[in-house]
Amino acid sequence: MALSAIREFLRHEAAGGIVLLAAAALAFILTNSPLADHYLQFFELHLSLKLGDLLAVVWFLFAAIGIVFLGIFDQKGCAFFAPF
Repeated sequence: MALSAIREFLRHEAAGGIVLLAAAALAFILTNSPLADHYLQFFELHLSLKLGDLLAVVWFLFAAIGIVFLGIFDQKGCAFFAPF
């Protein structure tokens, strides 16, 4: 039931702006609260995940670029992607 309400909310044009505004308001409140030290320490964390010789971020970027190019070539009717 809650999932359908979220889906309905995300169908609206303004949903992205509302979520961004809420996130900015939450960040502003946390930065100016007694939890500010913990909140700011979160951004100083250094996490990494390696897959072979490349970081996971690099693999993610490669995948994102591939998906973008697939979408662009698919919209233009490229014959290479016709079987898909």
